[in-house]
Amino acid sequence: MIRPFLRLTTMIIVSVLALLSSAALASVEKANLFIEQISVQALEVIESDLNDEGKIDKLNTLFSASVDTPWMAQYVLGDHWSELSPNSRTSYLQLYDEFLMYTYVPKFRSYNNQIVTIINTLHNETAPNEFVVQTQISDTDGKVFDIDYHLRQQANGDFRIFDINARGVSLITTQRSDFSSLVDRKGLDFFLKKLKKRVEKIKQEGKLKSSSS
Repeated sequence: MIRPFLRLTTMIIVSVLALLSSAALASVEKANLFIEQISVQALEVIESDLNDEGKIDKLNTLFSASVDTPWMAQYVLGDHWSELSPNSRTSYLQLYDEFLMYTYVPKFRSYNNQIVTIINTLHNETAPNEFVVQTQISDTDGKVFDIDYHLRQQANGDFRIFDINARGVSLITTQRSDFSSLVDRKGLDFFLKKLKKRVEKIKQEGKLKSSSS
């Protein structure tokens, strides 16, 4: 016979596990919905009657609200982050934000009726607030590309993208390797100057494409 105390303890454990499973499932569904909503909002902007400049402005706003660039900026710089002065950190965070935004947002011009399908959403059990939303992009010529979005749920419940894995290649892992290699060889000052020049170049390229379209 099961003693009353053991029976009560078992019921409590089962109830707690059920609540945890329900909470995890709800968070997975929210992570899934987050990527779905971003995709819909981006598509609405791309297919709108706005000119290129107007589309970029709206997509930049969507980008800023969806991507955790401050965390990414620190991660990709690795141990070198601690070597930056407070002023240099502020400048670098701004540069990295612009680097990502002006590199990837203008790619909307290559949109050609591709279809985004959410395949699966995974919960990282070792990091309870992290999720991976697996998607596929189907091109008009029949090609299919796998894109995984790595999300982190903030304390306020909002989600932010902190990595994108395209065709098995992690964005932040690649950047961390490239950035660290350059800093190790040339130093932080050289790296920051090079990043600033790169940002200025891609900004100018974006303006030229807008004016010619």
